[in-house]
Amino acid sequence: MATSARRRKAEPEAEQEVAPEAAQDAQESMTVMELNAEIERLTVLRDGMIGTARNEFLERVRSEAHGLGLSLEDLMPKAQPAKITKMTKAGNASVKYRDPETGATWSGRGRMAKRFVDLKAQGRNLDEFLVQ
Repeated sequence: MATSARRRKAEPEAEQEVAPEAAQDAQESMTVMELNAEIERLTVLRDGMIGTARNEFLERVRSEAHGLGLSLEDLMPKAQPAKITKMTKAGNASVKYRDPETGATWSGRGRMAKRFVDLKAQGRNLDEFLVQ
């Protein structure tokens, strides 16, 4: 807080805080180039303030950690690497249906074998062809 008050005192009169309505009116009367320049100025100001706040925070945390006898490892334990799982191929599924006449097989997964499509069309029940 004290640093922002010092900044305001150090700034020229023209750059001190303006009422939001007056600032909005002034911004609406600016040209695009003036607005871009203002955006750039405010971006630099914001980045500087963020940098200062970060540094103050880090110093405060380091100081408190040191006072408690904590190390960086205590504050940030080493991350365990993610487990890498090996993808396995689905492989061949075991045969679930078998036609004893032709020897045609179908696992019951994926597209039905043509022979079983024909048998179903003839009105046969697939349970007749289940492998025991």
